Amino acid sequence: MKIASSILLCLVFLIFSCSDSPYYIKSHKFKDNTWRLKDKPSFTVDIKDTNQLYDFIFSIRTTTDYKYNNIWVYLYSTPPKGKQSKEAFEIKTTHSDGSWKGIKSGTIIENIFKFSKRKLPQIGKYNFVLELATQEGDLKEVLDATLKIPNKK
Repeated sequence: MKIASSILLCLVFLIFSCSDSPYYIKSHKFKDNTWRLKDKPSFTVDIKDTNQLYDFIFSIRTTTDYKYNNIWVYLYSTPPKGKQSKEAFEIKTTHSDGSWKGIKSGTIIENIFKFSKRKLPQIGKYNFVLELATQEGDLKEVLDATLKIPNKK
């Protein structure tokens, strides 16, 4: 019995030790599942290597009760030394037939927008801020916003 337990414990350890933790991951949970216009999720990433290519993966999770077919956001990016930039993005949440576009799990939909293979010119802390860019006001049934930067192999 001790041998079986030891083998099981070793297998569990191996499984979890083989998975890479991301370079960066942070989530911002919206109170009462409502993204209010005043809520601006902020993500500060410390970049240590300007030769590496990074994938920036933003995800916004909604419930299946979310009533719009998109979410418009502004992404503000501020480098360690330099000027802030602002870009507008539309995140489509449904296909034209009304079916969910994101990854559905039960009543939760994960909508992803990704910036692949980006090089950053400066070492230091970059700040990224998401802001709603909507005329509808606060958006109900929005759970959270996350920025994930996977480790490169």
